[in-house]
Amino acid sequence: MSNRIKVDIEGFQELTNKIKLLSDDKDKRRESLAILRQIAKPTLQVSKSIVPVSKNKHYSRGKFIQPGNLKKSLGLITGRSSNPTIIVGARAKRKFDGWYAHFVHEGHEYFAGASKSSKLFFKNNSRFTTVRNNSKGSANNKTRKTKKERAVLRQMGKARMTKPQPFLTDAYNQTKGQVTTEAEKKFSQFIQKRINKLSR
Repeated sequence: MSNRIKVDIEGFQELTNKIKLLSDDKDKRRESLAILRQIAKPTLQVSKSIVPVSKNKHYSRGKFIQPGNLKKSLGLITGRSSNPTIIVGARAKRKFDGWYAHFVHEGHEYFAGASKSSKLFFKNNSRFTTVRNNSKGSANNKTRKTKKERAVLRQMGKARMTKPQPFLTDAYNQTKGQVTTEAEKKFSQFIQKRINKLSR
């Protein structure tokens, strides 16, 4: 991402030069990541505004996924490579549960015609109710199938593909890694603060 960034803000080159003069590589990395986070924020904001939000909850991996869960999981992720990298994407650790983002983004295969499944859920700690679920997003359809089972289902014409919804690609194309007009003022203030800190 960093090699695609285009910034034309007074003070940016001065800040870049000061970072290069730092003797500690860890400090260089920390300062570079701070800049990248600021630059990536407009892309993150756009991705949150266009990410698909389901109208209904879905059942997968033994629990319900609530509408808007994917949107909440979107954030800035620090890359593990030696080259400072910030990624705009879905987080899937701790309180975030956006593990299925790539299924939405790229589309995924599923198999129609699964048998109906009944799930038993506790309600109000004592009463319980049976919920019948035979949608394409049901636990029964999401059960991992073997390679042989998938091949048989394809031959039977039961394989389907969801429509790709590349919201992250669209968000990047809208911002092109540039600092937007709205973010320019905040970014300029950020740059000045970093320059002041590194000048001490």
